[in-house]
Amino acid sequence: MGEQRKPKILVVDDAKESHQLVQEFLDFGKKKYEIVEAYDGAEGIDKVTEESPDLIIVDQRMPEMSGLKMINAIFAANPDFATPIILLTATDDYLDPGEPLEAKELATAVINKSDWRLMVQTVTQILA
Repeated sequence: MGEQRKPKILVVDDAKESHQLVQEFLDFGKKKYEIVEAYDGAEGIDKVTEESPDLIIVDQRMPEMSGLKMINAIFAANPDFATPIILLTATDDYLDPGEPLEAKELATAVINKSDWRLMVQTVTQILA
């Protein structure tokens, strides 16, 4: 009997430590998810196309392209995009002046980076 495919999660964050924390908090060493990494918004967009993830976790604050700008770019290219997206923020005040607001509505969830418990619960519910 073949092995069941693991859900694929794309993590987009410029901080390598965040990638490691996501892996630790989500998997607890059980390797139940396939984690794909990108370190900026442009690379994240490429990985969405290349990897077809089941879930995207993206940091809001990144150089060059914020998480919201990345989300807007994904939906601009494909308005019917259906992959769930979790936007991680460091603060509740995460919108910069001129930041596109529609991406907030396009994200499946907006979660504070310090609330790992909520992130794990949300990922579990989305991928159940």
